[in-house]
Amino acid sequence: PFLVDAAGDVISYTITVENTGNQTLTGILVTDTLDPTVTAVTQAPPNAAFNVGDLDLDGKLDTDETWTYSASYTVTQADIDNDGGGDGDIDNIVTADSTETGPDTDAEEVPLDQLPSLNVTKTATQVSPPLDTTAPFLVDAAGDVITYSIVVENTANTTLTGVSVNDPLLSNEDCDAVTAGFQITGFTILVGQSLTCTGTYTVTQADIDDDGDGDGD
Repeated sequence: PFLVDAAGDVISYTITVENTGNQTLTGILVTDTLDPTVTAVTQAPPNAAFNVGDLDLDGKLDTDETWTYSASYTVTQADIDNDGGGDGDIDNIVTADSTETGPDTDAEEVPLDQLPSLNVTKTATQVSPPLDTTAPFLVDAAGDVITYSIVVENTANTTLTGVSVNDPLLSNEDCDAVTAGFQITGFTILVGQSLTCTGTYTVTQADIDDDGDGDGD
């Protein structure tokens, strides 16, 4: 079976309409819930005006004929985010009708794979005073201030909502410089995008005395 796992994936469909009765059918109409422009597969010139299944070139679906059509659908980010409407599939229904018959429908389902994931990277960007912006940094006194950048990246195929970032070392962590206060929760990260947070830590005398809890950092 096929599988879609990203916005922009294109599903191609083949549709066949078969005359299963004993009467020639006219006024053939094929509609598709996902593709409003269903295309008839036609013959090579000079008979390009006729469906590939129109064996006698009369524009009618005879009792021994099967006509072929094509359709396609481009998967959207909304399809991925809502898991294909909640059932895990891209659902498509085709309807064929004629002047002589009632409509007949058929459905096709293509499975969809949600793969939510994220990656967080924390980086020291400077130490002051005196201002040092070149890694590797070094702290050697109580009162030194380490500035950090925290980047949360959406590495999956699904929009991430309700994203929160918690760093117990940083009392002033902030992920939204525009909004007043320290904002660390309730963020949305689109596929392929990231969220950047900043914060600082002021080195204490205890940090110096116990050698960074014994490991020198």
